[in-house]
Amino acid sequence: MSRRLTPLAVIATALALGACGPEPATGTWVFINGDVITNTCNFDDAQIAEGNFSITNNGNDTFTVDPQDGTDAFLCTMDGADFICPERLQDSFSAFGATVTIRVSASGFFDSDTFASGRQEANVTCSGAACASSGIFGVDFPCTVVANFTATYQG
Repeated sequence: MSRRLTPLAVIATALALGACGPEPATGTWVFINGDVITNTCNFDDAQIAEGNFSITNNGNDTFTVDPQDGTDAFLCTMDGADFICPERLQDSFSAFGATVTIRVSASGFFDSDTFASGRQEANVTCSGAACASSGIFGVDFPCTVVANFTATYQG
Protein backbone atom coordinates (compact mmCIF):
# COMPACT_ATOMS: atom_id res chain seq x y z
CA MET A 1 0.00 0.00 0.00
CA SER A 2 1.41 3.38 -0.89
CA ARG A 3 2.07 5.99 1.77
CA ARG A 4 -0.76 8.11 0.37
CA LEU A 5 -3.33 5.37 0.74
CA THR A 6 -2.37 4.40 4.30
CA PRO A 7 -4.02 7.47 5.94
CA LEU A 8 -7.13 6.90 3.82
CA ALA A 9 -7.31 3.28 4.92
CA VAL A 10 -6.97 4.32 8.58
CA ILE A 11 -9.71 6.95 8.20
CA ALA A 12 -12.02 4.51 6.38
CA THR A 13 -11.51 1.90 9.11
CA ALA A 14 -12.21 4.44 11.86
CA LEU A 15 -15.39 5.59 10.12
CA ALA A 16 -16.57 2.01 9.64
CA LEU A 17 -15.98 1.21 13.30
CA GLY A 18 -17.72 4.42 14.37
CA ALA A 19 -20.80 3.47 12.34
CA CYS A 20 -21.28 0.40 14.51
CA GLY A 21 -23.60 0.76 17.44
CA PRO A 22 -23.74 -1.03 20.75
CA GLU A 23 -24.10 -4.81 20.70
CA PRO A 24 -26.91 -5.84 23.06
CA ALA A 25 -25.70 -8.40 25.59
CA THR A 26 -27.11 -11.92 25.32
CA GLY A 27 -28.93 -12.93 28.49
CA THR A 28 -31.66 -11.80 30.86
CA TRP A 29 -32.92 -8.21 30.74
CA VAL A 30 -35.55 -6.41 32.83
CA PHE A 31 -38.25 -4.36 31.09
CA ILE A 32 -39.53 -1.28 32.98
CA ASN A 33 -42.52 0.74 31.87
CA GLY A 34 -42.40 4.46 31.50
CA ASP A 35 -45.21 6.90 30.87
CA VAL A 36 -48.22 6.02 28.76
CA ILE A 37 -48.09 8.49 25.87
CA THR A 38 -51.28 7.56 24.03
CA ASN A 39 -54.30 5.59 25.19
CA THR A 40 -57.16 5.75 22.69
CA CYS A 41 -58.48 2.47 24.12
CA ASN A 42 -59.62 4.27 27.28
CA PHE A 43 -58.39 1.37 29.38
CA ASP A 44 -58.00 2.48 32.99
CA ASP A 45 -55.04 0.14 33.42
CA ALA A 46 -53.15 0.59 30.15
CA GLN A 47 -49.78 -0.36 31.59
CA ILE A 48 -47.82 -2.89 29.58
CA ALA A 49 -46.47 -5.64 31.84
CA GLU A 50 -43.02 -5.16 33.37
CA GLY A 51 -40.63 -8.02 33.98
CA ASN A 52 -37.80 -10.16 32.72
CA PHE A 53 -37.16 -11.12 29.12
CA SER A 54 -34.15 -12.51 27.31
CA ILE A 55 -32.16 -11.28 24.32
CA THR A 56 -30.05 -13.42 22.03
CA ASN A 57 -27.67 -11.26 20.01
CA ASN A 58 -27.55 -12.96 16.59
CA GLY A 59 -24.45 -10.99 15.57
CA ASN A 60 -25.83 -9.88 12.19
CA ASP A 61 -27.56 -6.62 13.19
CA THR A 62 -30.47 -8.64 14.57
CA PHE A 63 -31.42 -9.92 17.99
CA THR A 64 -34.13 -12.28 19.17
CA VAL A 65 -36.36 -11.41 22.12
CA ASP A 66 -38.00 -14.10 24.24
CA PRO A 67 -40.69 -12.26 26.26
CA GLN A 68 -40.76 -15.10 28.83
CA ASP A 69 -44.51 -14.60 29.11
CA GLY A 70 -45.69 -17.60 27.09
CA THR A 71 -45.79 -15.73 23.77
CA ASP A 72 -43.49 -16.52 20.85
CA ALA A 73 -39.97 -15.14 20.57
CA PHE A 74 -39.55 -12.44 17.91
CA LEU A 75 -36.80 -10.92 15.79
CA CYS A 76 -35.66 -7.29 15.94
CA THR A 77 -33.31 -5.47 13.59
CA MET A 78 -30.65 -2.88 14.36
CA ASP A 79 -29.27 0.07 12.44
CA GLY A 80 -26.36 1.41 14.48
CA ALA A 81 -27.77 1.95 17.99
CA ASP A 82 -31.40 2.09 16.75
CA PHE A 83 -33.64 -0.98 16.79
CA ILE A 84 -37.04 -1.93 15.42
CA CYS A 85 -39.15 -4.90 16.47
CA PRO A 86 -41.91 -5.22 13.84
CA GLU A 87 -45.55 -5.61 14.80
CA ARG A 88 -46.37 -9.10 16.08
CA LEU A 89 -49.33 -10.89 17.62
CA GLN A 90 -49.21 -10.45 21.39
CA ASP A 91 -52.62 -11.83 22.36
CA SER A 92 -56.00 -12.78 20.98
CA PHE A 93 -59.09 -13.83 22.88
CA SER A 94 -62.72 -14.53 22.02
CA ALA A 95 -65.83 -14.03 24.14
CA PHE A 96 -69.50 -13.30 23.56
CA GLY A 97 -69.23 -13.23 19.76
CA ALA A 98 -66.18 -10.98 19.56
CA THR A 99 -62.49 -11.63 19.01
CA VAL A 100 -60.09 -9.04 20.38
CA THR A 101 -56.57 -9.06 18.93
CA ILE A 102 -53.57 -7.20 20.34
CA ARG A 103 -50.58 -6.60 18.07
CA VAL A 104 -47.44 -4.98 19.49
CA SER A 105 -44.37 -3.30 17.98
CA ALA A 106 -41.36 -1.64 19.59
CA SER A 107 -38.61 0.74 18.56
CA GLY A 108 -35.83 2.55 20.34
CA PHE A 109 -32.08 2.61 20.79
CA PHE A 110 -29.31 1.04 22.82
CA ASP A 111 -27.40 3.59 24.90
CA SER A 112 -24.86 0.84 25.57
CA ASP A 113 -24.55 -2.95 25.37
CA THR A 114 -26.57 -3.18 28.61
CA PHE A 115 -29.19 -0.40 28.49
CA ALA A 116 -31.96 0.41 26.02
CA SER A 117 -34.92 2.77 25.88
CA GLY A 118 -37.79 3.18 23.49
CA ARG A 119 -41.51 3.03 22.82
CA GLN A 120 -43.89 0.13 22.62
CA GLU A 121 -47.15 0.41 20.69
CA ALA A 122 -50.12 -1.93 21.14
CA ASN A 123 -52.84 -1.89 18.48
CA VAL A 124 -56.10 -3.47 19.57
CA THR A 125 -58.75 -4.62 17.08
CA CYS A 126 -62.06 -6.38 17.40
CA SER A 127 -63.89 -8.64 14.95
CA GLY A 128 -67.31 -10.23 15.25
CA ALA A 129 -70.90 -9.19 15.79
CA ALA A 130 -70.44 -8.20 19.45
CA CYS A 131 -67.79 -5.58 18.61
CA ALA A 132 -70.50 -3.06 17.75
CA SER A 133 -71.57 -2.99 21.40
CA SER A 134 -68.03 -2.27 22.62
CA GLY A 135 -68.97 1.40 22.90
CA ILE A 136 -70.98 0.48 25.97
CA PHE A 137 -67.66 -0.12 27.71
CA GLY A 138 -66.12 3.10 26.36
CA VAL A 139 -63.85 1.36 23.84
CA ASP A 140 -63.93 2.23 20.16
CA PHE A 141 -62.01 -0.27 18.05
CA PRO A 142 -59.45 -0.13 16.64
CA CYS A 143 -57.51 1.62 19.38
CA THR A 144 -53.90 2.14 20.41
CA VAL A 145 -51.79 2.32 23.57
CA VAL A 146 -48.24 3.72 23.31
CA ALA A 147 -45.82 3.68 26.25
CA ASN A 148 -42.16 4.52 26.84
CA PHE A 149 -39.90 1.87 28.34
CA THR A 150 -36.38 1.16 29.48
CA ALA A 151 -34.57 -2.16 29.57
CA THR A 152 -31.47 -3.10 31.54
CA TYR A 153 -29.24 -6.17 31.20
CA GLN A 154 -29.29 -8.40 34.31
CA GLY A 155 -26.86 -11.14 33.32
